[in-house]
Amino acid sequence: PYGWELDRVLIAGDNFLDAVLLNHNARWYLFAYTLNRRLRLLSCESLLCETWVEHPSSPLATPFKRPAGRIVELGGRGGLYRPALHDSDDGLRMVEILKLSEGEYVEAAPASATRVSPPSAKSAKWASRRVQHVDFMRVRDDVWIAAVDGSSGHAGWLLGAILRWMFWVAVAAACFNVAAK
Repeated sequence: PYGWELDRVLIAGDNFLDAVLLNHNARWYLFAYTLNRRLRLLSCESLLCETWVEHPSSPLATPFKRPAGRIVELGGRGGLYRPALHDSDDGLRMVEILKLSEGEYVEAAPASATRVSPPSAKSAKWASRRVQHVDFMRVRDDVWIAAVDGSSGHAGWLLGAILRWMFWVAVAAACFNVAAK
């Protein structure tokens, strides 16, 4: 990364946090949290296009505003799942996206969002009180792994963050077993 050079700024003018890109049905979508606590949705026909268009549903009306990882697309079932943090900061949820197109965005009711929780407090391998980011990766058709980060809320956050990054298969299994039902 030390030799990289800026090619272009995709979108200027707003302070985006935790932006997530998704290529869906031959269109690029950008979900981004803003400093004024809104979830904006923009789209474009190409990742490097000159003008990203604000989606008609943006800012999205959802209590799960802050993106918390890459959106997962389940090929055979066609489902999209968006990891997100709730406004009340009560942990990470997997929010199902029911419809996504240039003109429409619909996600499942907030009550149906699957909570992603750390293993029990008895687990010495988990040094966190809550999950704040997850990145899923399909290894094979039926096997997923996930990199998970959490927050402990104490001053040793840097050491804690380094220790917390681990591959955690149970998270993916729990989320996708619920989705398969």
